[in-house]
Amino acid sequence: MGRYFPLAREVCRLGHQVSISALHSNYSKLEEQKFVREGVEINYVSQMHVLKDNSDKIYFPTHKLISVAAKSTIALSNSALNIPADIIHIGKPHPMNSIAGMVARRIKGRVLFLDVDDHESASSHFSSTWQHSALSFFENFTPKRVDHITTHNAYLRQLILNLGISPEKVTYLPTCVDPERLSKYDIEEVQRIKSDLNINDKKVVTFIGSLSSPSHPIDLLIQAFEIVNNNYPESTLLIVGGGEDYYPLMEKVIQTSISKHVQFCGKIAPSKIANYYKLSDVIVDPVYNDAAAKGRLPLKLFESWITGVPFVTGDVGDRARVLGTPPAGFLAAAGDAESLAHGILEIFLDEETAHRLINRGYERAKRYTWDHQAAKLESVYYQYLEKGSIN
Repeated sequence: MGRYFPLAREVCRLGHQVSISALHSNYSKLEEQKFVREGVEINYVSQMHVLKDNSDKIYFPTHKLISVAAKSTIALSNSALNIPADIIHIGKPHPMNSIAGMVARRIKGRVLFLDVDDHESASSHFSSTWQHSALSFFENFTPKRVDHITTHNAYLRQLILNLGISPEKVTYLPTCVDPERLSKYDIEEVQRIKSDLNINDKKVVTFIGSLSSPSHPIDLLIQAFEIVNNNYPESTLLIVGGGEDYYPLMEKVIQTSISKHVQFCGKIAPSKIANYYKLSDVIVDPVYNDAAAKGRLPLKLFESWITGVPFVTGDVGDRARVLGTPPAGFLAAAGDAESLAHGILEIFLDEETAHRLINRGYERAKRYTWDHQAAKLESVYYQYLEKGSIN
């Protein structure tokens, strides 16, 4: 919902036929596997490599994972072969996606693009070393076997160039805001949620995202919030999302002095997420200065802009460049709980600072729109349709 669908929708609006073939996190419970949304044909073809059920994220044992991966690779490959596409754009260099795309290029001569929007081997959870090795292999192998690559930050671009790939084969395609999805909030629903959570008179710090420690160090945010709450007792921390660390994090919070001020909201439907932005006083993206953070450009940054909520994160990767000068958000020292807390408290205690960040965010958001990125991508597509695949 954050990157591939809004981009596909805008390419479709330019007059092209666009299909998305994807794996689903709970395929067996899908009521609808094939449908059209805003002109884009969506095909869920098989199970993802993990199972997500409400707020739980369940990893398959090795024998089951191998079976799931094999079936999913075949299903994606069949879809890639049967859809009459001129171009296939692989979303992420995962083994199943990559194999399906390369099969379609080899057999049908498709022009093949790849999108790299994360440092997967640094930010994913692995239950064994062979899984890490497999993902690392495809992270390095797939970019060399495609016609062109899109990516959304300088760190990932440099990793791609380090593989010996020509700069001309890499296009910067940043994450953008999606006003259509984020404008779908309900003020009455926002008030109901606040009442249900008993936070009507509280300053609300919110994290929205996956609860997976390799990519989102929520421990760091909890440390920072302890400082915030000690200085500003009428504050609360909402943790919105699910993942493998959902229950372990809840257990950790229970052991702290701030347990009654922290609430876990679980996984929220994308259509409802705007409500949680609108009830927040600050959105936080906690990060360390590591490869996982450098490889991410968080969607919540752009979504905080469009919903008018101040944003706090660490100064790592492309965050400072995207926030601009003066910054449309507070940049703390990466990995520093005290610095993160200072940014949150400054927003709580100084309304002018909060309003400045909000106004800068609104202005900055105008530079990051999917219609402009779709037009850029369309021009690159046309270049390769004229040249044909490197196959």
